[in-house]
Amino acid sequence: MSASNTDSTSASTSTRKRKAITLEEKLEVVKRYKIGEKAKEIRCATGLSKSTLCTIRDNVKKIKESSKSATHLSASRVSLTRLAITKKMEHKLTSWIEHQNQEHMPLLIQVIQAKARSMFEVLECDDPEAKPFNGSAGWFDRFKAHHGFRNLKLAGKAAAADKSAADKFPSILQAAIEEGCIWCLWCHKCEVQGT
Repeated sequence: MSASNTDSTSASTSTRKRKAITLEEKLEVVKRYKIGEKAKEIRCATGLSKSTLCTIRDNVKKIKESSKSATHLSASRVSLTRLAITKKMEHKLTSWIEHQNQEHMPLLIQVIQAKARSMFEVLECDDPEAKPFNGSAGWFDRFKAHHGFRNLKLAGKAAAADKSAADKFPSILQAAIEEGCIWCLWCHKCEVQGT
């Protein structure tokens, strides 16, 4: 077997790592297409694959819209474009979460994810070509980071993990205060934590 055959076999079995492309790079490709350069010339100059160039060429309208609202700094950062339907859903979900917080309603991650899925289904009726949305835990983490929900108050099992210890604590605190024994509180804390 020749060296070229082994190289092609190993290349086909290995997976290629996904490369993120900045808005500036995409605009450069669009400009090159506009002045009439061939795909092969653009590939050689940029090092991008043929399928990537085709995707950029097919999404020229979206790329130009993104460039209108982008600053120089944001154009040099890599960002993945999200579907318009997802943007609408996340905007509505953000308003809903803020309303729930103002009303002091407890929020569960599962409830937020279910609300996101239901909002997406309603919006999906207008766009039958929309990709499916499952509202995973990974999506929720990205959603929180993207919309700045760093201090989002969530209820759930973690918030009410040891209800029996919490119920007993006021009487233990009162007894410790009456005795003037801070040591008792520390011992109770160790007892509850199992240390």
